[in-house]
Amino acid sequence: MNTRTLFLTEDGSHTLLHEEWGEIYHSRHGAIAESLHVYIQTGLVPALTTGRLLHILEMGFGTGLNALLTLEATADYISEIHYHTIEKYPLTPAEWKPLNYPALIRLNEAQEYFRIMHNATSGHTIALRPGFIFTREVGDILDFLPITEPDFYDLIYYDAFAPEVQPELWTEKLFTGLCRLAKKGATLVTYSAKGSVKRLMIAGGWSVEKCAGPPGKREMIRAVKEE
Repeated sequence: MNTRTLFLTEDGSHTLLHEEWGEIYHSRHGAIAESLHVYIQTGLVPALTTGRLLHILEMGFGTGLNALLTLEATADYISEIHYHTIEKYPLTPAEWKPLNYPALIRLNEAQEYFRIMHNATSGHTIALRPGFIFTREVGDILDFLPITEPDFYDLIYYDAFAPEVQPELWTEKLFTGLCRLAKKGATLVTYSAKGSVKRLMIAGGWSVEKCAGPPGKREMIRAVKEE
């Protein structure tokens, strides 16, 4: 059973509390602040400097915040963005509609984009706007890995719940699979900074560094598939 309730974080943005697991979807110190730091500033912004078509994989669509912020951050990008996100436990309309992200970011028609993303048919690719191609898939990343084209993604947002809650999503086998899907030079970013996660990523083929973390967190992990 997935009982998820609205939770107000310190920067004024919402997240959800998963009652059974006792986990929240984003940092209590600020949902938007965390996502901007980890996924946009540390992951996306450096990738945008290439000017090339970017294939982004997000593990854990969750509230849709990372996708919405990516849409906002790439408004003036000169090439296409292909955004593919996978979520095993999608939110219900009663859960995502109250989330206040569209009102807090500088993106025209943010509420409409947010609605379209959450209502997107699983596996169906749509153009959210010219140059931003979006696919939301309802399923398990562990089923997705072995059937996906290798050397494909430029950037991976890894946003699963903590290893203590979802240990099956923090394994050497999984990070090896993600490394297979990534192009050489691709980046993976995650909020986690655990030493055990770092070691699993290295064993899976990634070159790993710890970076400054978002508000309330000292460090996070940025990994690269070396050339």
